[in-house]
Amino acid sequence: HRGEPLARLVPANYSGTMKLWLRQLREAKKCPVRYSREFIYGKLHNQWVTIHYYEKKYGLNLGGDKLAQLSREVLTADSNQAVMEKEAEGAKTYWKAVRELLPEEVGFKARRKRYTKDPDPFNSALNIGYALLRKTVWGAVLSSGLNPYVGFLHTPRAGRMSLVFDLMEEFRSP
Repeated sequence: HRGEPLARLVPANYSGTMKLWLRQLREAKKCPVRYSREFIYGKLHNQWVTIHYYEKKYGLNLGGDKLAQLSREVLTADSNQAVMEKEAEGAKTYWKAVRELLPEEVGFKARRKRYTKDPDPFNSALNIGYALLRKTVWGAVLSSGLNPYVGFLHTPRAGRMSLVFDLMEEFRSP
């Protein structure tokens, strides 16, 4: 399963409340873009905070203004597709800035997903960090009684913890 868990232990008394799950389902169906905008706003804003810090510290122009602009624009997006386009544009800007900040000997050329053959050490570290973040967010979702598989931004698929991935977004940069 390419590094994915085969099973998860869930407390026997876990079920959330049906009332909460039904509300979550209604919200996901009725107005997913409302939540998606907020998730990606948080991500873009935190990317801006990170990049802006290094711009000030080193007197560089790394694209912080672009990230700030995208974080404002995403709040007026009218569809999940438009939200994802802003997120993708922000990712290009952010990872370009990260590449400029890292020493060449780290070997970071671009962000590579976890199943890439021969990742550089920085991408490997990111993948480990994201796996730990996913575990933490999954635990928080379960302890709150929400359904981890019903999300707003990430497309629901069998076995995909869409809400966990949604909630992870704004914590990726920090």
